[in-house]
Amino acid sequence: MTRLLAAGVDTPLLDANVLLGEVLGVEPARIPLCGERRLTERQARKFNDMIQRRSAREPVAYIVGRQAFVDGSIQTTADILVPRPETETLVEATVAAARELGPRAVIDVGTGSGAVAVALARQLPDVPVIASDVSDAALSVARRNREAWGVASKLRLMRADGLRAVCPRHVVVTANLPYVPAGVLATLEPEVSRWEPRLALDGGPDGLAALRRLMRQCAQTPPLAVLLEVAHDQRLRISALAAAAGFACHAVHRDLAGFARVLDFRPIGAW
Repeated sequence: MTRLLAAGVDTPLLDANVLLGEVLGVEPARIPLCGERRLTERQARKFNDMIQRRSAREPVAYIVGRQAFVDGSIQTTADILVPRPETETLVEATVAAARELGPRAVIDVGTGSGAVAVALARQLPDVPVIASDVSDAALSVARRNREAWGVASKLRLMRADGLRAVCPRHVVVTANLPYVPAGVLATLEPEVSRWEPRLALDGGPDGLAALRRLMRQCAQTPPLAVLLEVAHDQRLRISALAAAAGFACHAVHRDLAGFARVLDFRPIGAW
């Protein structure tokens, strides 16, 4: 724990327990119950290697290869963005919109690890889910998560830029696209700036490049709804570009911290 603290890790005790639990094969919460249990030489080497990686500020999710999400676990690699608890708000909002609107499908744009897509496929058993991404490496991770979550028959994965490979008519579109301004990336915590893929973070000069492209695509063939995960200070700007594409904000969904995290847009005049 001392090494993690010296490296500037915010949660050294928690992270040390998670990594030690991984080595011992026990839940982190049970570590204090292990008493004077001694590590084998092999376990000690593995734990030391993990601590060294974490001291370099590599995310715990990359070190252990998974991250808790919704009611399951998502396999993670350095090719994908680590799923955040805030993104569970996107899942909840999309499920609500789909149950309200009865779409022929839900399309998850920029799926990354597939976290949102697999959760939707599990919670919407009667609605097909399509997930797209431009990264072959990310899609490889998404395929593994699709199998692990048992939704292979419900979830179609495709390599595509936004909606270019599908028709969004009568569907619900959901997306957690890059929304960090390029100039801000270097100022983020090392776990993000050093380790997570820039492709999944860089939203261009104003943070809205990917969102702007998606809304232009939606303007051509309007879906029933477009749900976007956004930064807490982007609501007004994104609402403006959505309006230019023919959409108005139907609902705002807040995360557990109270921030406006997900915006639900509907075609103007549709409600």
